[in-house]
Amino acid sequence: DKAQARRCWNKQQRLENVRARLRRGYKPSQGDRLRLLRRQYEDYLSRFCD
Repeated sequence: DKAQARRCWNKQQRLENVRARLRRGYKPSQGDRLRLLRRQYEDYLSRFCD
């Protein structure tokens, strides 16, 4: 449905932002958090989205 498609689109955008921040560089304290976020978004997308 449209709501799920919108959620998937939003998660994909957030995942792209996290990946960009990981590529661009980050403070050491942010690294673990960014990698955790990336993993959570990837898990969500693989489970609920095409």
